[in-house]
Amino acid sequence: MAMLICVGCNNNTNQSVNTNYITQNEYKETNDILNYKYGITDSIRKRMFLSELAFHYALENDYSIDSSAPIITVSYEKKYKDFDVYSIGRSDPWALDAMEVTELELMGRYIVAYSIPGGDTLSMDEIIQMGINSESGEYISVHESSWFVFLSSDMRKYIIVKGAFAKEEACIELDLFLSDSLSHNSGH
Repeated sequence: MAMLICVGCNNNTNQSVNTNYITQNEYKETNDILNYKYGITDSIRKRMFLSELAFHYALENDYSIDSSAPIITVSYEKKYKDFDVYSIGRSDPWALDAMEVTELELMGRYIVAYSIPGGDTLSMDEIIQMGINSESGEYISVHESSWFVFLSSDMRKYIIVKGAFAKEEACIELDLFLSDSLSHNSGH
């Protein structure tokens, strides 16, 4: 197993050590979702918002597609400061065995698996009935690049830490970003 992890992680050796970068309210399409006044509830608005971010994640992290159906996971992590924290990452179908999936969505060549509080957890039977086979393949893929989305309660402000390995790393990056923003704003 240790050899699989090393082999899977060493394919990006020419990249810089720190590849994290931060964006704030980057995607204009999210404004449309936030400006809908009629026809949706706040919980659907949040799901649509997260779906839009999953779409951008898929576009920006152009993984080669192999013989396994690619899964993009969108998971609620917890609250940090005044933000709800979500992680968005790439996985393989057998990862669905280990997570509490609340909803599945088809998005082009990707399957998006949500694990968000407030929804009923899908059973493995329901996931299989939806056409997803989570039986283990012959190999394990290691997907490193994750986004951590820090979303304000009104969804008007969101900050994404792209390329972080863990939530703790993303929180450190967020704190640095917020302190830099505060110092730049107070200097003018």
